[in-house]
Amino acid sequence: MALKATNLNLEINKIKHIIPLILKFIIVSYITISIFNFTKNIPNETKEFLLNREFQYSNDSNYELLTNLALSSEYNIFFIETNYNRSEFSTKQLCAIESAARTNPKSKVFVFSVKAQFSKDNLDLIENYLNLFLVKFDPLELFRDTPLLVWWKKGEVLKSPHITVHLSDAARYALLYKYGGFYSDLDTIAMKSFETLRNKSGAGYLNETWNSLGNGFLHFSRRHPFLEFLMKRFELKYVSGKWGKNGPALLIESLATYCEFSNIYKSLMNQTSLSIKHKCNDLVIFPGKFFYPFTYRYFGIKKLFARNASKNISEIIESYSTHFYGGLSSKIQVSINDFSVYEYLAAQNCLKTYDFVKDKKIKFF
Repeated sequence: MALKATNLNLEINKIKHIIPLILKFIIVSYITISIFNFTKNIPNETKEFLLNREFQYSNDSNYELLTNLALSSEYNIFFIETNYNRSEFSTKQLCAIESAARTNPKSKVFVFSVKAQFSKDNLDLIENYLNLFLVKFDPLELFRDTPLLVWWKKGEVLKSPHITVHLSDAARYALLYKYGGFYSDLDTIAMKSFETLRNKSGAGYLNETWNSLGNGFLHFSRRHPFLEFLMKRFELKYVSGKWGKNGPALLIESLATYCEFSNIYKSLMNQTSLSIKHKCNDLVIFPGKFFYPFTYRYFGIKKLFARNASKNISEIIESYSTHFYGGLSSKIQVSINDFSVYEYLAAQNCLKTYDFVKDKKIKFF
């Protein structure tokens, strides 16, 4: 009898250990099925992003430290990489980052990245530029204390075919609102310090002829009321299916509504006509030549990347940064000694990246 009792106790103990495993299996299966049902109509690349828990719930980001650094800086420069398929920064992106850090030594340059890292060969950028910081892109922390936190929690952006662009659009407004400073796209090369522009908030003006605003370069003081207004409209008017609807188009429409201007270009380009009490008297539209010296049309991009085209350098004399429209020029690779405007700018402004490309006998891509 004693033996049977012992065996019975052993069987009961086995069952006690097995039951939690069975329950765990049932719960995991239910969650997996629920996620599958939720994502079955979402494009494959978005499914991969949605199931990437490291992105949504990052544990290694320290946004308290970030806040201390950003608020103690003379001024900040922000870059954002939301492409979750990119594991390392391209050489063109490295040049953008280095050029900003090099030409703005008094600033702190923050690169927010979902996944991309500096390769082992490029870690010396962090070591040599003490004003350069790589930050894990954590949406919950980034959008916290802004009107965009509600937008993020709705999850509509996770279903968008343009999730990379839309996240970047939202993040740039949130970062400038929370910390103040400059935002720049990663398809740029900085050529001179932005410090002289710090006394003005403003949106980068794309081209006066086309009457269009670009959001590829922005500067705003911390907690600027227009950014709060813009983010509220972003959350209210968000369109997941259109590529540029939440970027430049929304920026133009929001600026006109906020300032109550019938013609924002005429009013903001001629600020002397504004009353000192007008709520938009600290907003400017930077001239196109400051950040977009070459147009995005074919002939503009050709001027920037054409071989033996040093004559075009005269067009960037007054520029602070040059935008090269990565979406349109991504397939153009730049070789050392091709004597293009891009190579000239890289050799002058991102020396370590330039030497890396030269030593490795690769190209800017």
